[in-house]
Amino acid sequence: MEKKVIGKGIRLNKGESALDAMKKRVPHWIHDTKKDEHYINGVVYLPGCTCSECGFHSSREKDVCPHCGKSMHSLKGIY
Repeated sequence: MEKKVIGKGIRLNKGESALDAMKKRVPHWIHDTKKDEHYINGVVYLPGCTCSECGFHSSREKDVCPHCGKSMHSLKGIY
């Protein structure tokens, strides 16, 4: 039985954190933010977001970027 090779994963460069490597290589939505001292973490998340691959700005997250067609992944639990 043949094994399917789906992907080779993410490789880290010397001195690079796993989070930085994932942000560079995994397509994800980057949420618009605004600093505000009245919130616990000092940041307010706005409804808009930008594709990390092509820079397309959308009013909400989608499973696939409508501009470049990349399948988006969630990095919410990572940072």
